[in-house]
Amino acid sequence: MSGFFLALALVLVVSIAADFRVLNALICLFNSITGTIRRQLFKGTNK
Repeated sequence: MSGFFLALALVLVVSIAADFRVLNALICLFNSITGTIRRQLFKGTNK
């Protein structure tokens, strides 16, 4: 039974790590998109 719980914990850790990687990628994507929009807005206000 302890082996089962160990495997379950391992799966949980791996899934959490994968979630963080996906979350990190989404945050990077979001930042690049908002950064581009922000640059466009600032370019518009500078004129």
